[in-house]
Amino acid sequence: HFFGNLHTEQIATVKQSMGIITRQCSSLTFGLDNVGVFPSLQRPRIIWIGLKGDIDQLHSLKKKINLFLKEHGFPLDDKKFSPHITIGRVKALNRDYILANELKSAAIHSERAITLKELILYKSVLTPHGPHYTILEAFPFSIPP
Repeated sequence: HFFGNLHTEQIATVKQSMGIITRQCSSLTFGLDNVGVFPSLQRPRIIWIGLKGDIDQLHSLKKKINLFLKEHGFPLDDKKFSPHITIGRVKALNRDYILANELKSAAIHSERAITLKELILYKSVLTPHGPHYTILEAFPFSIPP
């Protein structure tokens, strides 16, 4: 979830709530699925890899987070939750049809499992050279798998 600018008190509320939420969760396991872009092949901005595996549990976790956000007056994002890993950002394309063709033929050949064991709250600062990320706190899941 992207929060935007937060005050110190809001950060404390997020930290407290994330600690409560993660103590009620166990780790989740995923595999890599398809490759795609947001928002569309005609205007690609984000290149991503989809996930498969414990997707229902991930949606449940997202619902818990959204409930917390709503209860504490944080704005909710209307976008559909689409579990993925961002692998790149597109700033400009000279020939977008090349990217579209490559993505259509891309295949993931990994059977390696990815285990989500914690949620991490990041601070991001935009700079002329791109965003700079700092971990504010990690919240490990407490229930054994």
